[in-house]
Amino acid sequence: QKLVLLASVDDAKFRRPVRPGDQLRIEMTMISKKATICKMSGQVPVDGNVVAEATLMCVIRDRQIAQ
Repeated sequence: QKLVLLASVDDAKFRRPVRPGDQLRIEMTMISKKATICKMSGQVPVDGNVVAEATLMCVIRDRQIAQ
């Protein structure tokens, strides 16, 4: 079992407000992965409109070590 820890957020853009009741779906694509670090880029659409987007860097750890 792995744990994905957020390390950094780059190029974050918030395009539209989100309201209570909106369904958020975070869609990410892996750009690169080296050992235990991966970089992903993604968007958050609501009703077909992109409301946010960003590039994330994450660290992948074994769940037992991270606790």
